[in-house]
Formats: sequence, structure tokens, C-alpha cells
Amino acid sequence: MHGMLVAHVLLFFSYYDAYLDETVPCVLVNWFIPNGHEPDQATGMWVMHLEYEGRAQTLEVIHLDSIAWGAPPYIWLRFPS
Repeated sequence: MHGMLVAHVLLFFSYYDAYLDETVPCVLVNWFIPNGHEPDQATGMWVMHLEYEGRAQTLEVIHLDSIAWGAPPYIWLRFPS
């Protein structure tokens, strides 16, 4: 998927960081991973499924600025090199 991952946003929130003296915007996300190493031959689209760690869905809090915005309900994320 060319370095991009897919996540489902569950919650937008922010908190105040007294050390930095600023409000930090965050997002709680559910991660998705591709089925296989290539897009589906019939549709040309990637087939995705929820990522799990053991029996629990993978959840993570990320900074709002780490998102490369896509169409709802899924958001494409970018990562620093």
C-alpha cells in the first residue's frame, strides 16, 4: 500500500500539556491491515481487515497532524520517514 495504513477513527479529543503549554489534538483509531500483498484482481482495490493483537482489536492514540485525510469513514495515515 505504498507506506500508507488504514484506520477507523473512533474518537477525536484533545488534552492540555502543561509542559508544552499547548492543547494537543488526538485521535483514537482502530487499525486495518491488507489481506495479501496486492490489490484484488477483480476490483483493483485493497481488501482490508481489522488488525488484532491476540483476541483484542488494535487501538492506538495518535496525533491529529499524523493523518493524511481521506474520505470518511476511513482515514489514510502517513508516517514520518
